[in-house]
Amino acid sequence: MRRAYVFTFFVLLIMAFGFGLSAQAQQATPATAAQPSARRGQFLYQQNCAPCHGDLGKGEGPVAAQLDVKPTDFTAPIWWPDKTPQQLFDITKEGRIERQMPPWKNRLTDAEIWDAVFYTWSLHTTAEQHNAGEQTYTALCASCHGKDGKGSTGVSDLSGLSSTATRSQKEWEQVLATGKDGHPTFADLKENDRAAVLEYARAFSYRSPFAKIPPGKGIVSGAVTNGTPGGGSVEGITVTLHAFEGNTEGEARTTAADDQGRFRFEGINTDPALTYAVVANYRDLPYASEILAFPDEVTALSLPVEVYETTEDSSGVRIERAHFIIDFEQNNLLMGELYFFSNDKDRTFVGTKNEAGQSVVLRFTLPQGATNLDIDGGVLGARFVETPNGFADTMPLPPGQGSRQVLFRYNLPYSTPSLRLLREINYDVANVNLLVADRGAEVTSPQASLQGTRGTQDATYLNYEGSNLRAGQSLELNFAKLPRAGGSVSTAITNSSTTLVVGLGVGALLMAGLLVYGLVLRKPSPVLATVGESPVAASSGKDVVAQRQRLVAAIARLDDEYEAGKVAEDAYRRRRTKLKGQLLEIARQMQEREPRA
Repeated sequence: MRRAYVFTFFVLLIMAFGFGLSAQAQQATPATAAQPSARRGQFLYQQNCAPCHGDLGKGEGPVAAQLDVKPTDFTAPIWWPDKTPQQLFDITKEGRIERQMPPWKNRLTDAEIWDAVFYTWSLHTTAEQHNAGEQTYTALCASCHGKDGKGSTGVSDLSGLSSTATRSQKEWEQVLATGKDGHPTFADLKENDRAAVLEYARAFSYRSPFAKIPPGKGIVSGAVTNGTPGGGSVEGITVTLHAFEGNTEGEARTTAADDQGRFRFEGINTDPALTYAVVANYRDLPYASEILAFPDEVTALSLPVEVYETTEDSSGVRIERAHFIIDFEQNNLLMGELYFFSNDKDRTFVGTKNEAGQSVVLRFTLPQGATNLDIDGGVLGARFVETPNGFADTMPLPPGQGSRQVLFRYNLPYSTPSLRLLREINYDVANVNLLVADRGAEVTSPQASLQGTRGTQDATYLNYEGSNLRAGQSLELNFAKLPRAGGSVSTAITNSSTTLVVGLGVGALLMAGLLVYGLVLRKPSPVLATVGESPVAASSGKDVVAQRQRLVAAIARLDDEYEAGKVAEDAYRRRRTKLKGQLLEIARQMQEREPRA
């Protein structure tokens, strides 16, 4: 049935967004390709390579044990010296079937392959090695090759991929050790020092994850304001500018706000591939600006930040919309619940402390007997903590409409053909939507009425709507003629409630607002929102389409690997949730670009 599920997923995507099923590789050569970036490549590696090679590149990914050939350990020091970047590019693009390495040329562009290759390259180096290599290079090499590696007349250009991609570290090592081709001899350098300086020299031809982002002519400025009337002064509070390349933070700069809350950062790189966010810490809580990139030919970027006083009063907290997605499998209700929270006050709600000293901000009850709880964006014991009758979100809730979204799923076993389910909700709910898989069960609710059906080519859902539930009131669902074990099976919610969210049009609203903890206390940005720990930056329409195709392909590969038994279920669910969150953000960006009537 997993094969049927994969088909269902693609039908949903095609119907909702008109997806193509593969990204077409754009031919590029080292001579014409833009400078690769290991930071950009990190996301590509994690989604496409880590299942086999592992998150750290040690060849111990979740799929590795199922392969006949052990995946390469990219961190092994004996593996790298005689390899060239061009060889790695060719293997990645064309594949190496004898080692069960698939070709990626129809799923990633050449530029993306170069990014992934150099992130892979960086896995055998360290920040310490990079810094040591920089010191040696500055002392011994910069006078000829230049601080930027571009060289001078008659001296090799180390910054161009066309001149370095076919050279291995071993070749360069021989040049240093023997003075080959008229190069000065550095045989007296220790082996570790030679390796370090050569890795630093290699990083001139790509953007190393250990290198600082080059300075530029851009300016990021703004002001911190207190959104709580009569609130305290923001003079002198710490303001930090975070720079991101792809999904990875490149650097951070810190300053203090002046007596008017104003701040300014100069010498900022304006490369459109970089995105920036400002975080201001107030009352021990971080508040973030939008996350923006410099538009073309623009050198000034404004990133204002609004901070708030705090409160333990929950009276301003309400649920704007509550979505319940329900399916049936093997005598289980498969429950997916998605809540959009608003805070109508002018203070950040910080909740109250539990006995362990943890902040309990948003509370969620679970029905007795619920199993297999899966929370998007976290696990119990970290951001989310267990409570006597469910769990709680510990993240403070800033003011604003739709300022927090929480999605979770669980199973609820049943043993009889009928069931009365009471879902207690702890906050006022303005609107309720129920989507119940139409598999023969009869469903009634005194708080929600049937509004017809919604669905896809593969499945139909009964659509119920209600409104104005009061805090503490239970949403009552009465089921009759429940499917019994051995009947129709669906894995849509078991594997990811987000699948149905996307297919039924709710997905464009799902913006979790998480990048790192320092970027959470902000209202959802119309320019960039993130899910889990992986941001998806706003970009051109062409880039968004390419990202969308890449994510669809990654999800398809993951589904096939899971179906073949190559990925453990926990790893499968975790990776799929992360991918789907990123796909939802892409869907939102595409929806914003659609012309409005």
